[in-house]
Amino acid sequence: MSDALLPWHQPLWERLQQRRQASNLPHALLLAGDAGLGKQIFAKQFAHVLLCSQPLVGGTPCQQCHACHLMAAETHPDFHLVQPEAEGKAIKIDQVRALIEYSYKTPQISAWKVIVIAPADAMNINAANALLKTLEEPVSNTQLLLVTARPMALLATIRSRCQALQFKTPDSSTAFQWLRNQQEDVSEEQVRILFHLAQKAPLRALNFIRSEEWEFRAQLFSEWLQYTRHQLDLVSISKVWSTHDLHRVIFHLQSWVQDLTKWIQTGSFDALVNTDLAAMLKDIAARVDEQSCYRFLDQLNQANAWVHSKIALNAQLLIEQLLVQWSDSISVMPA
Repeated sequence: MSDALLPWHQPLWERLQQRRQASNLPHALLLAGDAGLGKQIFAKQFAHVLLCSQPLVGGTPCQQCHACHLMAAETHPDFHLVQPEAEGKAIKIDQVRALIEYSYKTPQISAWKVIVIAPADAMNINAANALLKTLEEPVSNTQLLLVTARPMALLATIRSRCQALQFKTPDSSTAFQWLRNQQEDVSEEQVRILFHLAQKAPLRALNFIRSEEWEFRAQLFSEWLQYTRHQLDLVSISKVWSTHDLHRVIFHLQSWVQDLTKWIQTGSFDALVNTDLAAMLKDIAARVDEQSCYRFLDQLNQANAWVHSKIALNAQLLIEQLLVQWSDSISVMPA
């Protein structure tokens, strides 16, 4: 996938280009919205336009000038991207101090310097406080772009000094068409289900497709169903599942149990996300009550919180505890 604008970006893009052409840009923009909507792609494309020496009508980089060639090679000296040094780590104060020092330098090639912080909510408290000075005393010809899926995790003083661009989930038809164009060999059913599993975030859905999440999910459900039917024992399944990413295992269990509660409440397939598994979920729902589903869902949510906290966990023991709790929730299910 290229760094070109995504179809659902167009309304925000047009508004921002009008402000650019009127020389009315705020010194700091907060690009906020759910994960998987392409906010960082938008930020990089906007940086590209600002740095391009002769952008085309509508705010498209010319792709011909020296600045565009440097952006394509990711070596433009007037573009600075601040990210955690490793996934899941914080943006540290030293990184922000380097950003501040960079912001005071004269642009080398373009009329602007552009600094992107992504994700901005990864800044630790010291880094965030250090950034405040730059936000309070903006430097001319320097554009700050803060990207986040969790704006409320930022200091209120940072949010108040940025103008927000709110990214919204695209309509389903636009997202489906884009996903099919990216991955034409995937069935409409898979696209629809993975899109809803991704909470209607197209880039997350595309990652599901390309990482073979469909196949992983099918195998996981088969094993869960076998365990529920007493065809697979606790130790065997927990050994296998403990070798997987716990986030993925718990994510799919949560999705199936949520669908069970929907089926029990409504007796309808219409509200389900996992429609391809509806018949088997219906059989399970006949042997478990709504309150048991909610209790098990609470336990899954707690387990997910433990995993996200990055505390040391015994993966196999955690899975065994969850599966025992599930066994206690459901009556004997025939093969």
